[in-house]
Amino acid sequence: MKNKYYCNGKINTKLLLFIILIIVIAVVFFLVTKKDDSTNTAELNVTSAEEYNSEVESNNSDEVKQKENIVEEKSEEDTIDLSKLSDSEKLGSEGLPILMYHFFYDKSKGETAKDGNWLEVSIFEQHLQYLEENDFYFPTWSQVADYVEGKTPLPKKSVVLTVDDGDESFFQNALPILEKHKAKMTEFLVTSWNGWYKNDYPSKKVSYQSHSHDMHKAGANGKGAMVNWSYNEILKDLQTSRNELGDECIAYCYPFGHYNDTAKRAVKDAGFRVAFTTEGGRVTKGTDPYLLPRVRTSSSTTLEVFKKLVD
Repeated sequence: MKNKYYCNGKINTKLLLFIILIIVIAVVFFLVTKKDDSTNTAELNVTSAEEYNSEVESNNSDEVKQKENIVEEKSEEDTIDLSKLSDSEKLGSEGLPILMYHFFYDKSKGETAKDGNWLEVSIFEQHLQYLEENDFYFPTWSQVADYVEGKTPLPKKSVVLTVDDGDESFFQNALPILEKHKAKMTEFLVTSWNGWYKNDYPSKKVSYQSHSHDMHKAGANGKGAMVNWSYNEILKDLQTSRNELGDECIAYCYPFGHYNDTAKRAVKDAGFRVAFTTEGGRVTKGTDPYLLPRVRTSSSTTLEVFKKLVD
């Protein structure tokens, strides 16, 4: 039988060269194909890296914008350098009006006042518009505490708005109006009743402060629980309230306005810087920071009455 690689006993050179050529072509094709695949993979990796870097840059940009917004919001709140106020610009002996609200009703919804503590929301909006149009300043609680202690002045047109008890009528009727205006407000929450409202209604316009955790109730003698409990019981309640509301909670409102020396000591030891009774009047420098008065509003606080309370 003939061997195709031999011809007359000699190697078939042409056939062998043809086979070698085919092998070389196959090897070259394989190497070229592999190089293309590597190139494509590299290009894909570069594209993926570029997309990743772009995404990181975008995220970083968003973070920067968020930080810028925080700084911007802070700068808007602290536009007044209190240390540079001239004597004519400072709040004088007339003192700081800290207003006390309770409940809100909306007559457009068919609601009516249940007693004299209920204010109609259209009148409440008139209050806010007046403060906004007349450039009133809304100090933080730290600034209020510093003012009472004589550490820093406040602008002449300063006011603090507070509302007690954390009633749902505030969140449903008053908060949407508050959000539309420059004014800010403090909600004194009884955290065992409605402490979750702080999370349910987060707002840059609302400062959540303490009205106790579970002392807004009568004690054995008919007076508030706070003047019936021991120092340790009061302190535990206050600490629970502050833990739920956060470190920014430094203002306290005595339930029913009832207090005694034990209650005052516990409030101070719990980390509060100011506390309020239900006594009427304005806050002045040198006032006992744990026995501060407020200016009460009611259903009869029309705009004309309101002007007299804050001017």
